[in-house]
This record gives sequence, structure tokens and C-alpha cells, in this order.
Amino acid sequence: MVIVIPYFPETSATGVSPSTYVAFAVEDYTTGVALSTVNFNLDSAIIYDNGSLQTSSGVMTVLTTASGYIFQYQPNDVFGYGSVHDVDIYAENNDMVPLTTASGYSFTIIPEGTLIIRNFFLNVGQSMYVTASTVMTVEVVDYTYGIDPDRTYFIVNGDVAPTALTPIESGMGYLLSFDPPNDFNYDTIIDVEVQARSNVI
Repeated sequence: MVIVIPYFPETSATGVSPSTYVAFAVEDYTTGVALSTVNFNLDSAIIYDNGSLQTSSGVMTVLTTASGYIFQYQPNDVFGYGSVHDVDIYAENNDMVPLTTASGYSFTIIPEGTLIIRNFFLNVGQSMYVTASTVMTVEVVDYTYGIDPDRTYFIVNGDVAPTALTPIESGMGYLLSFDPPNDFNYDTIIDVEVQARSNVI
């Protein structure tokens, strides 16, 4: 019997990144899977059929396993924020009288605008004199998905700065702070950016 195993995103996943790929396995632990019978549709568009990629809108990788195949499809374009996407897969095994399987599932992309950057130590775009030893702070929160601390930090003059993160808002965000190890030179312009990412899949 052919089974379909959604790898990424998982069945009914929410909070998925707009730049996600789609990966799944098609397996039959007794007879194996007939590759030429695998049909993969994404939102009713035929992506893979009859053993080959049927679209120029992305890149497909097919890996052979002991009992079937693993498929990974990376679209050229990102998915829209808050959009829901349907995956449909059809396949047959290698039995003399092939057994068929049709399987479908969906996933949801993260909504737009859930990440909030606030209380910056200067207003965005503000130009003013600060002390040479100024400490930079900002709050980053996402009440829906939380914040990924490994991808949240200051960038100062084009370089990633060693950023301290203090949890706030019941774990849904962080206070970021950067205390420069050395004073800035007087009468210099400092470029400060905040890189932040929600806990999307």
C-alpha cells in the first residue's frame, strides 16, 4: 500500500514562512512506488507528473529511498501572507495489479504584520546627537508566533552586533540591547538596523 508522508510543511501547519518549500515522501514498504505514476499538484496546478517536473515556476528534487521517493519542491516565488495552500498527491505501487493512493493536505502561511518593532532608543529616521557611549535598545514582539532569538539582533554600521536579549511580554518578545565595547568617535554618523524574525516554520 502506498502512503504519503508530509515532511514540510506538516499537515495543517500554520505560521509557515512565505518562502517555504514543500517536501513529502511517497512509500510502499512491500513493492515500492512506480515513479512514473506520481502526480503532485499544488493549488490545483500540476507540478510533477509522469516522472518529470511539469512547471518552470520552481525547482524539484527527487531522492530515492529503499521503498519509494522523497520529493522537495521550491517555488520561485514566495507564497502570499495569510494564504492557505493545498497539496494533492496521487501514486501507484509496483504490484502486478497496482494499488493506488490519493492524498491531500493543506498548510497556512503566516499572516502579515504580526511582528512589531517598538520603543527604539531613537525614533525611526531621527537624527540627533547622542553620547559616545550610548546603549542601543529596542523591543521586538509577536503576539501570534513569538520571536526567534537566533535571528533577532542589531546591525551596526553593516556588522552584526553582539546583542543581549531579555524576554518580555510572557515570552512573546524580547528587549534587545547593545552596549558598544568602545565609545564611538565624536561627530560620526552611526547606521543602526534591527533584524528580527518571528517563530515561523
